Amino acid sequence: MRRFKLAYCFWGICFVAGLLWPMSAGAGGTETRVVIGANADAQSLDPVLTRDATTMRVLRHIYDTLFYRDRDMKLIPQLAESYQFVNDVTWIIKLRKVIKFHNGETFNAEAVKFTIDFALDPANKALTNPLVNRIERVEIIDDYTVKITTKVPYVTMPENLMELYIAPPKLAKGKGMTYLTQHPVGTGAYRLESWSKDREIVLVRNMLYWQGVPEIDKVVFRVIPEVGPRVAALVVGEVDIIPDVPPHLIQQVKNSGVASVKGVPGARIVFVALDNINKGPMQDVRVRQAMNYGVSVNDIIATIVEGYATATPGGLSSVNKDYDPSLKPYPYDPEKAKKLLKEAGFSGGLNLTLHSCEGRYLKDKEFAQAIAAQLAKIGVNVKVAFHEWGNYLQMLKSYKAGDMHVFGRKDVELEGGTMYAWFKSKASWVTFSDPEIDRLLDKAVAVVDPKSRQAGFYQLQRKIQEAAPWIFLWQQHDLYGVSNRLDWTPRADEQYYLFDAKVKN
Repeated sequence: MRRFKLAYCFWGICFVAGLLWPMSAGAGGTETRVVIGANADAQSLDPVLTRDATTMRVLRHIYDTLFYRDRDMKLIPQLAESYQFVNDVTWIIKLRKVIKFHNGETFNAEAVKFTIDFALDPANKALTNPLVNRIERVEIIDDYTVKITTKVPYVTMPENLMELYIAPPKLAKGKGMTYLTQHPVGTGAYRLESWSKDREIVLVRNMLYWQGVPEIDKVVFRVIPEVGPRVAALVVGEVDIIPDVPPHLIQQVKNSGVASVKGVPGARIVFVALDNINKGPMQDVRVRQAMNYGVSVNDIIATIVEGYATATPGGLSSVNKDYDPSLKPYPYDPEKAKKLLKEAGFSGGLNLTLHSCEGRYLKDKEFAQAIAAQLAKIGVNVKVAFHEWGNYLQMLKSYKAGDMHVFGRKDVELEGGTMYAWFKSKASWVTFSDPEIDRLLDKAVAVVDPKSRQAGFYQLQRKIQEAAPWIFLWQQHDLYGVSNRLDWTPRADEQYYLFDAKVKN
């Protein structure tokens, strides 16, 4: 078995990991291992409490969900076998049989009810609660049938349940759900072998997986926070997949002879959230609008992101079926921005801090600095503070990110109902509150008729743009560096899902 010594070369700094691992192809019984250069570590391996994208990329391999999307983003049943929308508030879901959790526990209706009930309980403070908080109750009809009754019509419930990973109820009740944060037990294609915090997660294939034995023996998520070392690790063959290849390094990857760059239009919107729930200047809508007029998004896309993004006018991306094509982005108008600031009582300018992660989104450090430079031209003095991703998430969860922070949200539902989780007061990650928008959201998501529902979402997009809860930036184009030894195609939902991948002979 061949082994390779891992060494990352920072440009100007040397970072040596000093670990050995096999990277050989699976011929003649040799172990196949695929290594992902992750931009951050998982926050927890609990299936319910955590919901950030970097964590979910790991969880998707360990756990299954009731519903999933295929490569074409079509909704398909996964642990569910079939489902029926009986009436406006009633669903009947039939479950697959003969599926086992990694510990041998049987997957059944009890597991579904337990997981949803746990997420529903406010005392558990689950970040997945917004996915299920419109559910009134879950009833077990028989071992493999559940009846779900919702408080209001909830036509996108299957789409939302794609991010609720099903937990083993007997284990979770016996040892507590927090046990699963470090010792995950799912029904997925891979099991946890080891987790060295902030270093790597090693998954080994589940030989009893109900969809068939995965072709790849082990999947390793190796934490490489900075983009330079990630690209370096890819081009010397130490990792097989990396996310967020910077445009200026695409040619370096192509010239390496060992990897290529694969792109896909993403379903993630990147923005600067403006906090109006805590006391400060962002409570004035004129200030929030001024911030939008004061940033030339198209210039940043052209120069910093090098064209690998599409400007967004509001709360939905162009891949969403309820996106309003008539809505146009805020124009760059620094004079109007200055006028609005003056009307709001800030003619003398503002001093603000823009909090940002570094290495999580494509060119996030650079575009955060560019935004600060542009806002300076309208009299807003912005200090940019950068944070490690894990610490950053903890700060955002506690709503301590100040007036403004960089963030990105993935469109899971791909229909207008996703705005409920993004702009509804007190929803996870939301630092915005507007009673009128809350009312319109409650009204729109309860509509069942598709045409009337879309009309409500069109109205909401206009209202949200006027309310300016964010500096609206762009829909991200996802760029992955992929080893030539790996047969893998990126997905629009940012999931790696290596059950579908193969190592070439």
